[in-house]
Amino acid sequence: MKASIHNKLIITAKSINCYTTVYPPVRRFNNERCVNGEIKDFFHKEDNRTLVGIPASQEEIVKAQQQLEVNFHEDYVHFIRTFGGAYAGLAVYAFSNGSSLGNETVVDLTLGFREQFKELPIAKVLRTSYVISMNGSGDPIIINQAGKVIICYHDSGEIQLLADSFEELVEENFCEC
Repeated sequence: MKASIHNKLIITAKSINCYTTVYPPVRRFNNERCVNGEIKDFFHKEDNRTLVGIPASQEEIVKAQQQLEVNFHEDYVHFIRTFGGAYAGLAVYAFSNGSSLGNETVVDLTLGFREQFKELPIAKVLRTSYVISMNGSGDPIIINQAGKVIICYHDSGEIQLLADSFEELVEENFCEC
């Protein structure tokens, strides 16, 4: 193991040629305060209405979970039931996204990346996870079975831990909680 910038640890899994970055523990944020406070206030501003979608229904969530053969984590469900697909420091896709995000759904993204990466080591992770976003290079941002948010860099095969939970991801990218 070697240390890199920002006190991250790089762990190499040579057997599958993927890399995982592990961050030191950070404090959890107050979901209620952020989701019902700062973010909600942000979306109610006139200039930001294209950044928030239509809240997801229970039926949409159940259907998507069945299609993807995964269970969405509670913090992601709470967010999409409140805001739909919305911008929270990064695009968070659901079913009916804010018009600035486009029309791709969490199902479209997940199935697309499962197909694209089916021959790569990340395929195993994608079978039990779902894609909620992408970075500017088109790399998938994924919530895995354990509820951790990871990114897979398609050029290198590196897998990096972004946050221990969706809540933490939102806090780090949006909230000033």
